Amino acid sequence: MCSPNARYLDGGLAKICSIPRLRCLNLVHRAALTDEDLSALSAAQGLEELDVDGCDQITARGVARLPALRNLKRLGLYGLRAVEDSFGRPGAFPRLEALWFSCHSVSRLTLAHLPRLTWLSLPFCFELQALTLDGVEALEDLSLFECARFADAGVEHLGHHAGLSRLGLHGTDVTDAGVARLSEFHALEDLDLCATQITDAALPHLTRLTGLRELALERCPRLTPAGVRRLEAAMPWCVITSDYASGGESALLPRSVTYA
Repeated sequence: MCSPNARYLDGGLAKICSIPRLRCLNLVHRAALTDEDLSALSAAQGLEELDVDGCDQITARGVARLPALRNLKRLGLYGLRAVEDSFGRPGAFPRLEALWFSCHSVSRLTLAHLPRLTWLSLPFCFELQALTLDGVEALEDLSLFECARFADAGVEHLGHHAGLSRLGLHGTDVTDAGVARLSEFHALEDLDLCATQITDAALPHLTRLTGLRELALERCPRLTPAGVRRLEAAMPWCVITSDYASGGESALLPRSVTYA
């Protein structure tokens, strides 16, 4: 996110936040940073980009009490040890467009009151099972990379955000039932199902996504070359990447093979 020349210096966060026209602040791996220090951010009302990553003393209390930053557009909260199960207060981040958020221990997460949020990345939230998006109607791009316990019930809960154009489910616990639900996400243009346990039975559901332009299916051990080849034939409009590239083992199947 922020460039190195915007890093938190040893002169103290309050002093840094008093810099006129401060737009970008990088607080990566500041071991001494505490919850109380974050209150100094209230002086940086022109801040547009904030990165808080690997600050071991920041707790759920500190994240919940982040001051309102009405001009903030990009926020990174990585490597948190513990967080509350909700983020966002009315009027706190009205211009936030992109959020990076990672906590290994959170199992249920509600994001609320983020009307301009279009990009959301939740990598390595290993325990995450349920995601609620309340007042996040502009969301276009969602990544749940390696959220290993996010499964079909989580996909079902995302149903009212079927307007997503990009969805990353790499390394999640989504199965064929979850893919069937995804077939209703007609705005999807880019879908990542790598490293999931889906089978050939899920693939016909994907043919309903006529706007899909990119589909990633690598490292899906329960897929077969035959199933992938049939999908390629049925979706000529989509670039499909898998462990069974056209011309390899799947070339044993004729191009005329289609789904019934």
